[in-house]
Amino acid sequence: MKKRFDRETGENLIFQISQPRSGSTLLQHILAAHPGVHTTPEPWLMLHPVYMLRQRGIRTEFNAKYAHMGLSDFLATIPEGERCFDDAVRKMAVTLYSHALDTSGKDMFLDKTPRYYLIINELLRIFPKAKFIFLIRNPLAVLASIVDVSLSGDWFRLREPDRRIDVFQAPKLVLDGIACAGANASVVHYEQLVRQPESTVKKLCAYLGIEYVAEMLQYGKAVRFHNTHMVDSKSIYKHDSPVCDYVDTWSDKFDTCQKVAIAEQYLSMLGTKTIKALGYERDNLLEELHARSVAGPRWPSISLSLLTKSTGELTWWNRLYLRTLRLQQDPRYLVRALQRGRR
Repeated sequence: MKKRFDRETGENLIFQISQPRSGSTLLQHILAAHPGVHTTPEPWLMLHPVYMLRQRGIRTEFNAKYAHMGLSDFLATIPEGERCFDDAVRKMAVTLYSHALDTSGKDMFLDKTPRYYLIINELLRIFPKAKFIFLIRNPLAVLASIVDVSLSGDWFRLREPDRRIDVFQAPKLVLDGIACAGANASVVHYEQLVRQPESTVKKLCAYLGIEYVAEMLQYGKAVRFHNTHMVDSKSIYKHDSPVCDYVDTWSDKFDTCQKVAIAEQYLSMLGTKTIKALGYERDNLLEELHARSVAGPRWPSISLSLLTKSTGELTWWNRLYLRTLRLQQDPRYLVRALQRGRR
């Protein structure tokens, strides 16, 4: 008989959390190839309801500040109001996850939404028996992939609010989440997943309480997501099984002295302690970064600290500085800016 979610604990639920561009779609496809695991492309289901109780971090057409005040006042009239709110959110999510399982005939639902790194504490509270998988990748590889794929090579777009969080805050939030989850978490490193897929997936299956199935490593024959914006089909469907092709290619993206300087600044911003906690050595990353010979001047270079700030936080000369650098590196930027001004 098919299992249902335990409505009090969510023990049939798996959350997969990571920075974007960490290989999360690969791991999701591997797990989805298991006959007992169902998943869909990045539901993003839990972010909105959890943020209803947050004073910051959400922008709406209505006044989000007043909405928070109104909800807080309402819950204050109910005995154990916030616990009741958690119960209501849990029931909503369980209803939707359960309906998804009903259509699949499987036992466990995998919610792969990388940005859940923002709400790990709430997820642990709402679903205390859910399984949490944290996927970690070399931070310079993540940075290079975000810029190259998600931002189409435009380093200045790191200033977009969600990308600032993805790049500059997410590594520490993931580490904090791992610490909070404790024994409730399994940590997977992307490099180990692709270099030693069988042993890595076997260990993960043991944590999930499911039997390892060899066909999981041939995910391309079993899993295909269609009609979705949430899957990078250009990469995932090039291969039917895990490959090491993308482990070391990140350094190719740092192909100018300016970009190398950005990478150096990024490692300094993360700090040796955070990099080590993620499972990497700062000196080794720097050595690999500098292994390729890159010609050209290091100046003018982007100051990465400026990319961590919103436009309102920048002085007028810093805004001018960034626009000048952007125009120097991409002459078409001025044309696009003028075109936007005419609209």
